[in-house]
Amino acid sequence: MNPFITDKVNQKSPFKKPSLYFCALMAVACLAVFPGLISEGKGDSAFLGLGIAFLFALPLIKELRAMRERNYAREIASYLNGLPAQTIDMETMEKKIPIAEPVKKLARCIDKGYLTNVSLDWEHKIVVLTAKNRLVEKEQYIEVRCNSCGASKLMIRGRIANCDYCGSPLVGTEKQDI
Repeated sequence: MNPFITDKVNQKSPFKKPSLYFCALMAVACLAVFPGLISEGKGDSAFLGLGIAFLFALPLIKELRAMRERNYAREIASYLNGLPAQTIDMETMEKKIPIAEPVKKLARCIDKGYLTNVSLDWEHKIVVLTAKNRLVEKEQYIEVRCNSCGASKLMIRGRIANCDYCGSPLVGTEKQDI
């Protein structure tokens, strides 16, 4: 389990699905009646029906937004769980996580209670991780030395990466073959 994700991300209510299906059905029913009411000249009733359809659609919209935020929380937590350091600067995080504005989404996920063991230091522009990193503890990270330039890089065992300095390929193994 990821130490950054709270139970709220995976929380499921037994009543949520049936109520959302009911709301969707009612919204579709209200929208289906709209053209008939317009053609009969009952514009007031038609627009009242649109308003009711919108009210039934609100819980659906709210749940879709929450699902999207929970997915952001999972993606951000997955990235944070793979970091060997206890801090990362916000600029690097913006470049590494493939979602728009990940730092803002991280702050929102923390506020919503989806993420824990992480805090934002806006003054120094860093993200501070307070949970112990399981990947580092399991020794999945190893230090690899580049055979071309001699620079060292911390990387996950078994992965392939490029040297940060000369661009040569590196393999995350104990024994260097390259």
